Amino acid sequence: MSQTPSPFLAPSQVAQLLGVTRAAVDRMARLGRLPAVRVRRNWAIPRDAVEELARTYRKGPGGRPKRQPTGGEP
Repeated sequence: MSQTPSPFLAPSQVAQLLGVTRAAVDRMARLGRLPAVRVRRNWAIPRDAVEELARTYRKGPGGRPKRQPTGGEP
């Protein structure tokens, strides 16, 4: 008997599909940029919404800017 895939994905699965961190997925869900429902302490994200986003998503420049060293050398 074949199993049908779940209609929802976990944030870690979404992160892997989009090539971003789990924190980025949590942030997108929290800000409403990615439709999601809260299940206890995690997000459940509709598979069809992720597939749609994956077609159009373009990852921006990554990471935080590096901090300039302060003091030390004259």
